[in-house]
Amino acid sequence: MDRVQTSRQRFGKEFWIYCFTLESMKKDNFEELTVLPEYDPWEQENQWNRSREFLQNKLNYLHFENKTFCLHFRHRNFDRILTLEARADPCSHRRLRCFWSSDSASKYDLRKYELEALSFEEKGGRSITANARLIEIDARGVVLELSEQCRELVSKEQEQPCEEIEVLVYQNSAVFHGWLESFSRNRFQVCLQVEPPQSFKWIHSSNTVHLVLKDLKCTYFSGECIILGQDRSSEVKRFALEPVQKEIQRFKPRKYRSSRTALVPSPDIAFRHPLTRKSLLLKTTDISGVGLAVEENPENPSLFAGLIIPEVRIYLSSKQWLTCSVQVIHRRDAIPGVDDQAGAICGLCILDMDMQEHTTLMSLLQQAGDKRESLNGPLDMDELWNFFFETGFVHPQKYLLLQKDKEKLKKTYQKLYANNSPISRYFLYREKGAILAHMSMLRFYNKAWLIHHHAADSRRGRMGGTRVLNQISRYVNEIHTLNSARMDYVFCYFRPENQFPESVFGGFVKYLGDPQKCSRDTFAYILKEKLRVANTLPDDWILKRVSDDDLLDFSSFYKGYSGGLLMQAFDLKYRTGLDHDLVTAYQDLGFERENLMCSLQHKGRLKVLALISRSAPGLNMSDLTNCIKLFIVDKHGLNSRIFWTMISALEHRISDFKMPLLVYPVDALQEIGLDYDKLYSLWIFDLEYLDDYFAYGHKLFKKL
Repeated sequence: MDRVQTSRQRFGKEFWIYCFTLESMKKDNFEELTVLPEYDPWEQENQWNRSREFLQNKLNYLHFENKTFCLHFRHRNFDRILTLEARADPCSHRRLRCFWSSDSASKYDLRKYELEALSFEEKGGRSITANARLIEIDARGVVLELSEQCRELVSKEQEQPCEEIEVLVYQNSAVFHGWLESFSRNRFQVCLQVEPPQSFKWIHSSNTVHLVLKDLKCTYFSGECIILGQDRSSEVKRFALEPVQKEIQRFKPRKYRSSRTALVPSPDIAFRHPLTRKSLLLKTTDISGVGLAVEENPENPSLFAGLIIPEVRIYLSSKQWLTCSVQVIHRRDAIPGVDDQAGAICGLCILDMDMQEHTTLMSLLQQAGDKRESLNGPLDMDELWNFFFETGFVHPQKYLLLQKDKEKLKKTYQKLYANNSPISRYFLYREKGAILAHMSMLRFYNKAWLIHHHAADSRRGRMGGTRVLNQISRYVNEIHTLNSARMDYVFCYFRPENQFPESVFGGFVKYLGDPQKCSRDTFAYILKEKLRVANTLPDDWILKRVSDDDLLDFSSFYKGYSGGLLMQAFDLKYRTGLDHDLVTAYQDLGFERENLMCSLQHKGRLKVLALISRSAPGLNMSDLTNCIKLFIVDKHGLNSRIFWTMISALEHRISDFKMPLLVYPVDALQEIGLDYDKLYSLWIFDLEYLDDYFAYGHKLFKKL
């Protein structure tokens, strides 16, 4: 006799479906069940025999929790099952006294039925079924004699019931609305309804559908699904759907990926499941700045590829946790017979995280990888200043410019380094407690961060500067995908005659050969005493606030002359202002931060575009963050007198005569008869192409 015939003799086909449609039974007053034709329970369940003592303990737990169980009766003449809810007295013997939990039993003549089984469900897709002998029946309930054994059924596709999850199903431009009834790791059970002129005939079961799971707050899943089966209802129809993709690619695939670290002890994560609303606690197996892997009990799976979890806590200790949003990107279940004792491993990518908390995570991970690395770690400011002077980073000529405002400078750097500033990051490489190398970053534009203050002690080894550069590169690789980082570009200034940055940054520009990926523009730097001239420009010359037409003209000039990334990185393309959160972050530290753009015109023709960047003096020690950038678009008719009159007028507007000038292009400045102090190259990199940077760095540093 085959398995299905045996099951029908013991419980009836409808009862096997019961475990997966209990909620619908309750809504329908326990009427006869609808069977999905594609469902094969023997392929979906494992079963074990348990003792009567096991059953008694489970029944007593139900009594303790004030929960009900089901009694299944088979009609003596017709092949149908009647299921009624009941409660029981505490169970300590073979006999069990049961009471109807509602008046449903009074609707039926139970003399026409015989008792088939007792059953109830547990968490994790488990259900307990037992044969029982009917001893007595009355209007209040029944008295049963329990069998020696019961059966515990565990579904391989455990269905998790859901709450208030809206469903949208798309196929061939038709949109069907409904709700999610339950899900498993590989299946969704959804209920759809139609609104005229819609018809379920519009849904072709042989074609895929696009499924969206959402509520009023968030979209939790969106993906293509195949239709496994559907019931025969005409008004509200139940569909079984299986997602096509078992693994997703949230971000652009990269060759040089972030490294995962297995921390000891491994952090826990806690979250409320967005579909079931249940709280879960899982153990991480490894973690990085962009994602983590967690181990899940394969008997109670809740995670599937594509699921978005809006809020997850990562517990570093019992009193310290980090909060982020994540998306499940893959799931690897244990292979039967190979790793049965292992749990399912689910990979999660971090979608977003507060930057202060992310810095805490990255600092921990860098320390775990190399104890000599430090990100925003404890720092004695006297030690740092001594390091800057000892390494020659603050050389005599630079100090002559800084010494007048040295007390303000100390306060500025105290705020940047001691207060875990949201606009700055600093990286240290230490050996036996002493600083070997230093580098820092500063968020200066909406989505562009300045890399600066690269200093290393060459007396203690040649590789300190390289290691701290690698440290900051890995940090950028792990953070730039997060929206909170506001990091699409990084940029830096360097002197062309300095061999190390010329090899690393200048060499990479040549290696890549595409200014829309990585660009280099060289500016003339002027710090000498400015000429104070009358604020009167010749006739037909005017200095005014920049207009959209001016930016369009400048865009055409810059595209033809350089073709680089300056307009995008510095937010010049569409006359974009600074983000409110950026300005606020500077103000909270007591710093200014504003951009002012002016244009010098002759007879309505753009001659010079001026970009005035204001921030705290000394924020960058060459004051490249507190300067006037001048772009000479058209040098014809421009001379030194007009140039200095323009500078005087600009400085009068901002009441600051100390700001250095950066002039571009250099040859235009020379042609109008002006000299400069030195040259600075502005290097800008689009972080979409980090793989190219790491490939170049790998080749370069192998030679060093």
